[in-house]
Amino acid sequence: MRNCLYVRISATNAVATPGNHIRFVRATSATNVEYSYVGDDGAIGTFDLTVNSGHAATVIKELCRLAASATGVYHIGDQVAGTYFHPQVTAIAAVAKSA
Repeated sequence: MRNCLYVRISATNAVATPGNHIRFVRATSATNVEYSYVGDDGAIGTFDLTVNSGHAATVIKELCRLAASATGVYHIGDQVAGTYFHPQVTAIAAVAKSA
């Protein structure tokens, strides 16, 4: 594993996914970015980020850059602490985990 993207939505709902397991990153609306990955079980997992309107492309580019980065654990967001990797991200809308 080269790197890992970490997201936490609650004390009991979090996911860390290897960057090389990315399936796609897309804007699903003007204020939502979906990151999709393949789990070790072959199933699809996702996390959705709420972004400021008009900034989805910027957030997508930065997510892809982090997913392709050499090594490290990248803190994408923590809904409990209210901290996010990019200033245009305002929340984590959902996490659907895959094993």
